[in-house]
Amino acid sequence: MQEFRRKGVHVCSVSIPFLANVSYLLTLKLLIIITIVYTFAEWVRLNGFRIPVLPESIIQLEDGDYLDIGEDGQLTLQRNP
Repeated sequence: MQEFRRKGVHVCSVSIPFLANVSYLLTLKLLIIITIVYTFAEWVRLNGFRIPVLPESIIQLEDGDYLDIGEDGQLTLQRNP
């Protein structure tokens, strides 16, 4: 995962000159936003806050899916046909 993240950073940094040719102001705004988000994420990490890792049993609902709660509190996943 770390290697994938590292490759992603390199690909994004290579694309900056091309994006700047299309829209310099938009590229500048994106770089500023990304820098702020990254700085905040590092501050949070260095101060001991942890992002919870969700277990594999978590189910993502698709459009039209819903959870049915029975009388006994049992949850049933209803998939959209």
